[in-house]
This record gives sequence, C-alpha cells and structure tokens, in this order.
Amino acid sequence: MDRTLLAPDTLLAQKICEALLAGDRHPLEEMVSSYQKLFLPFARRRLFHPQDVEDVLQNFWEELMNGRAICRYAQQADQQISLRSYCLGILYRRIIDRNRQFSKERQRWTAGNQQAANPGDSPEHLLAQSASDDLARSLVHAALIRLAERSPRDVELLRWHLAEMSYEDMARQLLGPGQMETANLYKKINAIKKQFTRDKSGSLARFKAVLLELMQQRGLSYEDF
Repeated sequence: MDRTLLAPDTLLAQKICEALLAGDRHPLEEMVSSYQKLFLPFARRRLFHPQDVEDVLQNFWEELMNGRAICRYAQQADQQISLRSYCLGILYRRIIDRNRQFSKERQRWTAGNQQAANPGDSPEHLLAQSASDDLARSLVHAALIRLAERSPRDVELLRWHLAEMSYEDMARQLLGPGQMETANLYKKINAIKKQFTRDKSGSLARFKAVLLELMQQRGLSYEDF
C-alpha cells in the first residue's frame, strides 16, 4: 500500500495516543464508534460461540484503552497497513484466544461433565421449562418472589433473561440516554454478565439456592420436571 495513503491513519493514531496518555478517551471512542459496524459482524462470523461476542469486544476495547497498541501503531515510521486493519488484527487475536478457550471447555464438557449427563439438574432447565410446564412455572414464580425480598436486582436480571434479552439489551435498559458511549456500554455488559453468572453469588446461583429451598419444602427434585 502507498504509505502516503496511510498518513491520515498515522496522524489519527498519534492524536489518540496523545489523548490516552493525557487521560482523554474521547478520540478513541470516536474511532471505535466509527468502526463498530465492522467490528461486531467480524467477531460474530469468526467466533465458535457467537454469544461470546460481548466478552471478546470488551477485552478488545480494554486492550485499545491501555494505549500501548495504538501508540505502537503511531510510532511505526514504515507503516504498511491501515489503522482499521491493524485494529482488526488485534480483534482477531482476541477471537482466536476465545475460540481456543471454548474448544477446551467443550472438550471438558464432552469428557464427562456431570451436568452434561444430567442436563435437567440446573436452574436454567427449570427456567426453560417454566414456559410450558405449569409446575415449573409455579416454582419459578415463587422463587422469584422470594429472591426479590433479598435481591431485587437479581430478579430484574432473571426476568430479562426469561424474556430472552441479551446482555447488551440489559445494558442498554440500565444505561441512561446520555451514557451509551461504547466504553460505558461494554463496561456495563461485562458487569451484568459477571453479576448474572458468578459461581456463588451471581443472580443464577442465588436463584438456584432459593429454588432448592422451595423444592425441599415441597418435596420436589429436578427429576420431577
């Protein structure tokens, strides 16, 4: 590529680098927003598990935020690729990392994970069953009411989950109109996912604990569903 054509990209990278070093994220946010329609489908098409796209983009965003990658591009005197291609290369590496992780998780799952052998033994199963099974619906409803007394926010996330909202949908629901910048959105998405899936104190874990309480009180087990 003609290096003179890359001069605007080098200048933009230098501007972003200087701003980040000064604690100003706005130039980077503007660049990411302008490329967003490229980044999102690029990641979705290449991920083994498309639902991981929010996590991958969050990691990608954080890597750009630390400034080292953009500043490294800005300092290269013999630049050979556009800034857009350079950013896609960073994103592609994060996609490869996540695909490797997903492959390892899938191997562990198929090697004999107990829950894989008993897919009904989970709160997710009951949540899914509640759409068509009266007993499951009654139990889920009672569990949500009891959980609401302890943690209303967890119940809100669970109800949104039942409505098949994505983490991004939930984040947009919680953010105000003036807080929809890319950085804020990715940060909120990541926070919601952690709150929902945390092993012992996440929304789903708390819901499971309440479910077990109610099932014991009613003499039920997962085999009843």
